[in-house]
Amino acid sequence: MQSVEVFPLIVGGEIVDRSFCSSLAALEPIPCEVPCARDCVLSDWTPWSTCSQTCSSKTVEGKQMRTRSILAYNAGEGGSLCPNSSALQEVRNCNEHACIVYHWQTGPWGPCTEDPSTASLNTSAGIRPTGDSQGLCSMGVQTRKVMCVRVNVGQVPPKK
Repeated sequence: MQSVEVFPLIVGGEIVDRSFCSSLAALEPIPCEVPCARDCVLSDWTPWSTCSQTCSSKTVEGKQMRTRSILAYNAGEGGSLCPNSSALQEVRNCNEHACIVYHWQTGPWGPCTEDPSTASLNTSAGIRPTGDSQGLCSMGVQTRKVMCVRVNVGQVPPKK
């Protein structure tokens, strides 16, 4: 069994007792595989690419890909062979939610008109026809047309 050398913990140029740093992660080596000189050597996988679609439909699905490459071919007999080119690429589905998208379409705000349902509130709040420089007579309301729209189809009927 091979021993692992533990280096002193130095902070600010001074050696510090390791018991003071018990909450810190141990500085231990991480095991890994070293390929034989005769084995094929592959790179790590690249990160997944961005998805090709923002959503999926009956005919189009989103896909993303990642690749790796051969860094060294097998140089000796008995070593592991390099995979074929199809094994150097992976593809997976992404953004599998349906593309049917609904959104609100709004028209411009209309003029401010007196709201009959608030006429009694206007009087109790002390808002009266005054003819002052601001021209305020009472509280009113503004309206605008709002409808639910399905992308590439149009307005959704109110009953839906």
